[in-house]
Amino acid sequence: CLEVQKTLLGDTHPSTLLTMSNVANAVRKQGRYKEAEELLRQCLEVQKTVLGEDHPSTLRTMNDVANAVVQQGRYKEAEELQRQ
Repeated sequence: CLEVQKTLLGDTHPSTLLTMSNVANAVRKQGRYKEAEELLRQCLEVQKTVLGEDHPSTLRTMNDVANAVVQQGRYKEAEELQRQ
């Protein structure tokens, strides 16, 4: 689904970004926290540009990044993300 959306809608389309975030969270729930963090950070950077830093989807992804960071034991970094 993600690859099809990228092809049809482009990498920066909101639907593509939502699917990317969903894939990353599925990966995170499987315990693949570093991989999930990488996907989420990619998604976050595009969301900041396309949707803006204060958009609810951007903020949700930032929270998801923080959760992936916590699950890797990097609590201080997670706290900084949560405070942004």
